[in-house]
Amino acid sequence: MNDGPVDEILLSDIEAFKVYFDPLRLRILQTMGWQACTVNTLAEKLQIPFTRLYYHLHLLEQHGIIRVVDVRHISGAVDEKYYQVAARIFRVDRAIMTPGTPEGERGLDVLLETTLEATAGDIRRSVHSGRLNMLAHTPDPAALLLLRGYLRLTPERARHYHERLKALLLEMVNESRAAGAGDGTQCDFAALVTFYPSDMAGENSPQIEDENV
Repeated sequence: MNDGPVDEILLSDIEAFKVYFDPLRLRILQTMGWQACTVNTLAEKLQIPFTRLYYHLHLLEQHGIIRVVDVRHISGAVDEKYYQVAARIFRVDRAIMTPGTPEGERGLDVLLETTLEATAGDIRRSVHSGRLNMLAHTPDPAALLLLRGYLRLTPERARHYHERLKALLLEMVNESRAAGAGDGTQCDFAALVTFYPSDMAGENSPQIEDENV
């Protein structure tokens, strides 16, 4: 019996971390939503040849990010597998990103490569493809929302904003995953939020600014 995705899974090694944050594999997980999908269903929704998906599905299954929830016999020796996202939330074990060990240093590099650098590349591609309009201003869905600056906060207020940001992102993820591939009215968006103690923050640091608002 399939009880659906569990609430949370901890990614506790670098390879699982790299597998999860691959852009195409994130699209696969997004397209699955909370539903069980076959490779042919995913290929149709993603408009990608199904032969290209087998490798990525194998890696996702190998690292426990997706699981096979049903196998149906079609004909001869052919079986059709139904895959489902294994958890609603995937968290990364902080131990694999803690400097001081070779694994920790590599984990930190992977974190930055798969988030900040990958996001920069995605923004460039979206601008050149016309999906992202640099002349548009928010809340136009075609605009880039980019906020960067430095804040002076008490630890209590920082904790407060951590919780609010996490709650907002979780709401967005749950709504997006529930829609799955959607009905054709949805568009693809990307979100990256970073909020951290900074060595650059100081009394003369610039405040939050966004040239595209």
